[in-house]
Amino acid sequence: MQETTKSLRIYFFVVGALNLLYLVQTFNIDGDIITKIFGLITVVFTLLFVYFAIRLKKLLFESTKLIINFIITAMIFSIFSQIYNMITSGFSTLFFIFIFIDIAINFYLISNVKRLAKQGQNTKQ
Repeated sequence: MQETTKSLRIYFFVVGALNLLYLVQTFNIDGDIITKIFGLITVVFTLLFVYFAIRLKKLLFESTKLIINFIITAMIFSIFSQIYNMITSGFSTLFFIFIFIDIAINFYLISNVKRLAKQGQNTKQ
């Protein structure tokens, strides 16, 4: 399925919402400082996903690399966060399932950002 800018925008909103949902489920107010730092960073990534969703049409053609680098950074952070949670909470196959789904969604976003940016450049020429 080929995504449009509007449908890709929805994906960015969904990823932001999933980040918040994950944060609500895993954040422990009595947790250690590292967990609180991960929670704060997750909130920042969530806000950035929402920002990119709102400004996607403009950023897609002006700052494609910025979007791609952001997605990669968010994916790497998510993996490290999941590994830390697995270390502190114990092994669970749910962690691996979440990591796999997260990586798949992020690579899907990257491929569609590249494709839409290329299509936009071709129509400008």
